[in-house]
Amino acid sequence: MSFPIDSMKYQKTVTSILLFCLPLLVDAHRQPEALTTIVFNPNSQATEIVHQLHAHDLDVILRTSKETVARNVDSLEAQAHIALYIESHFQILDPSTQIPLKLSLIGAELEGDTLYVFQEYEKTLDLPINIANSILHEYFVDQVNIVNLKRDGRRFTAVFIKADEVTIPELDLWSD
Repeated sequence: MSFPIDSMKYQKTVTSILLFCLPLLVDAHRQPEALTTIVFNPNSQATEIVHQLHAHDLDVILRTSKETVARNVDSLEAQAHIALYIESHFQILDPSTQIPLKLSLIGAELEGDTLYVFQEYEKTLDLPINIANSILHEYFVDQVNIVNLKRDGRRFTAVFIKADEVTIPELDLWSD
């Protein structure tokens, strides 16, 4: 005994299910990553550091905090807490002494699903420099942190796959 299948109805049903589930699958496999941009501002004569993080990835910091902080990235208290976390997990080190340079924490701003954390170094960076970046590595084993340093029309990109340190070389070693 066979049952007739309305192929058009079957195709519509399968397509509807796939369209409904696709966003769930894409979001479930999104890799946690943070992007940091370092650029010298000739107007202020300072080096600006901007960290961009997906708000969803930052929820884990707020949930696991031992301090009493707001649990929503939308709140100023939570953004301040996260900015302090970023400050303690991102360092630019003097390569000869391995002493962290004094970076000023400027603030944080949520724009859509992205939290921006702003830091500043009061002068230009002398190269080479070492960067230590362990942002979110203790929370996500697949966390990737990307640092772009822009200087004199050139860009150097460093990728941190685990809590490691990368040396950014002299400019004459960079490729265009």
